[in-house]
Amino acid sequence: MLQVFYPLLERLGQRWMTNKTRPVQEHFASEQIKRKIQAATYTLAIAESGPVTILFTPTGEEHEIPLLLIQYYLKKKGIRLAYFGTNTDVSTLELYMAKQSVSTLHFHKITNLSYQSPDEYTEDLLQRFPQQNLVVSGPVTHQITLIHPRQRILRSIDALLNYCSE
Repeated sequence: MLQVFYPLLERLGQRWMTNKTRPVQEHFASEQIKRKIQAATYTLAIAESGPVTILFTPTGEEHEIPLLLIQYYLKKKGIRLAYFGTNTDVSTLELYMAKQSVSTLHFHKITNLSYQSPDEYTEDLLQRFPQQNLVVSGPVTHQITLIHPRQRILRSIDALLNYCSE
């Protein structure tokens, strides 16, 4: 996954940004990669006990492949997950957490095209969910300056992989 898919996605992204590839080419490759990751994830055992981690991307974030990779590695580690996928509204988190005990919210964000800065978004989550830990990963983490004891920021792929293997 990391030796083939990750470099391929980086190259596709660079080519897309410089108009050297067509969106259909990127979409085709992305769908094939998603299928491979999902197939590998489905072979892993589901954790039936332990604290629950919600895995999602915030509203406006549509990049799913990194989230699928995180899901794979956390599931492989034995973490009990609630996979919410991309473009998740905070109200959806509130509805779920009103009925289910959750220990950690983990969001991954690549682009910041929302009305809130990354600091505002993380601060909002920390205030709305005072009992949960918050894990943040993705390129947007480089814009976060907010420090909080319940927040963990994974600023690189290496930090993310270390977190997933702890």
